[in-house]
Amino acid sequence: MKVISIRDIDMKNQSTAMEFTLVSLSSSLELQTLLFWVFTFIYATALAGNFLLIFTICSCRKLHTPMYFLLINLSLVNVFSISVTTPKLLQTLWTHTKTISFYGCITQVYLFIWALGTEIFLLSFMAFDRYVAICNPLQYTVIMRKEVCFGIASGVWVAGMGNSAIHTVLVLQLSFCNSNIINHFFCDLPPLLELASSDTSLNETMALVADVIFGIGSCGLTLISYLFIMRAIFRIRSTEGKKKAFSTCSSHLIVVSFYFFSIIYTYIRPSSDYSPDKDKFVSLLYTVVCRVTVLEMKNHSTITEFILEGLSSSPEHQIFIFWAFTFIYTAALVGNVLIILAICTCSKLHTPMYFLLINLSIINVCSISVTVPKMLQSIFAPRKTIALPGCIAQVFLFTLALGTELLLLAFMAFDRYAAICHPFQYSSIMRTEFCIGAMAGLWLIGLVNSAVHTGLVAQLSFCNSNIINHFFCELPPMFKISCSDTSLNEMMVFAASVLIAIGSCALTLTSYGFILRTIVKIRSTEGKKKAFSTCSSHLLVVSFYYSTIIYTFLRPASAYSLEEDKVIAILYSVVTPVLNPLIYSLRNTDVKEALAKLVGRRLFQRE
Repeated sequence: MKVISIRDIDMKNQSTAMEFTLVSLSSSLELQTLLFWVFTFIYATALAGNFLLIFTICSCRKLHTPMYFLLINLSLVNVFSISVTTPKLLQTLWTHTKTISFYGCITQVYLFIWALGTEIFLLSFMAFDRYVAICNPLQYTVIMRKEVCFGIASGVWVAGMGNSAIHTVLVLQLSFCNSNIINHFFCDLPPLLELASSDTSLNETMALVADVIFGIGSCGLTLISYLFIMRAIFRIRSTEGKKKAFSTCSSHLIVVSFYFFSIIYTYIRPSSDYSPDKDKFVSLLYTVVCRVTVLEMKNHSTITEFILEGLSSSPEHQIFIFWAFTFIYTAALVGNVLIILAICTCSKLHTPMYFLLINLSIINVCSISVTVPKMLQSIFAPRKTIALPGCIAQVFLFTLALGTELLLLAFMAFDRYAAICHPFQYSSIMRTEFCIGAMAGLWLIGLVNSAVHTGLVAQLSFCNSNIINHFFCELPPMFKISCSDTSLNEMMVFAASVLIAIGSCALTLTSYGFILRTIVKIRSTEGKKKAFSTCSSHLLVVSFYYSTIIYTFLRPASAYSLEEDKVIAILYSVVTPVLNPLIYSLRNTDVKEALAKLVGRRLFQRE
């Protein structure tokens, strides 16, 4: 039997293709830009969600059980797996450089198959864990003791590594002489076998054997576990008991069904049946989408809906509040939409400052639309309720708008600093690609921040009361009514407030410190007035917004005064979106002229 050394393998492959070209997901430049931001969002969400899950389990003693130990391993596999494929995909989409070196491709094959095999085994072991918990609850602590869990988890990782090593060594034996174009967005086994110019029958046989042992075997073990689980659940007499038993395994069942189907479909077919375009779509399911879907974290609340107390229980006050907030909401929508249209239609306003102002108006529309419509609907509704998922969605969207706006206001201060302190370098500093990239980054940071807080809120239990003393679902009042420990939530809110609110405020103050120093140095009074007029509007908005946000979120939960907080919340959630278009239009000659032209044009077209 001939022994093939690593040196032999290395020399053999140096005579074939030394790099491959990845076809990626689309050749359209416009679509590639869209895909870049979509996958950046998915990748950031997957990383934030999985690390949040790991951090939550490690920091909460209540979750130090076998089920959550396995969930930590699953999150580690998810981070490992998505980090093997997505960063290279993003680099390909952004730079349009679609090549990958031979050894980079082999490394990607090795790491991805390792993660794939490990996850398949891990999911079947998690099914066994649920089987023991539901079918043998009295023996659970004995069967799933610490050393067994550690031993099996280690064995799963080693088995995945061994399986990956076999496939990778077999791929290293292949020659790639005819073509180096891989019709895929990463180096996966099926497209590489399709591309090879040498005989791939041994590779296909080993892939089939691995699929039977890993894929079909693990799937079979999972199905058997769930058959016993279903039989045990049907024997439970109470409906509440059945619901509780099923809730402990429903998340795992969803992930397993989704994952095994896509894996078996991809790897168990003969190579003659491969359809590259279809396979790219299916591989997106198990390489990217699954990393986000496993983030579902069960909320064990007995409460499924909340009652929003609103601003007043008096019928007379409610009628006044309804019409007042209807007017405010309409004014905010009209004002912000008019600013967006005026800037978009006036070429004179196509500058970085007004590009940021468009984003501020979009955030204002999003922010006020998350809170006010539900409040208006609740005023005359017989029951002022909001479902738990609706409440969680409101928390996510409002926190997203809040965090993004704080960061945006700081970036707008930097824009004014660059314009006043470095006027000659302004166009090179605030160039188009920098503004778009920075703005996308701000939205992404806001998104990740919101996902972290929403994930933590989703873990809270609400057992004693479902009455939220507020007019929308916000973090502080939800902490108040939770019957579980909120110390981690409060710590994360404090950390976010320091990093995002205080950090943005400090950057804004620093920018204005330099701006004021530059303005003072200007000799003419007219020059000082002109310089200060370009940033006075922003300074008014910033002062009003930061003070209310920092006051609300930087205090400890013990200092919350819900009645007082409702009034302050109106300032930053309702009043600010109305004031922003007024401040920026009334104090800005260019915007006023663009609005006059826009309105005049519309009236002229009607006539």
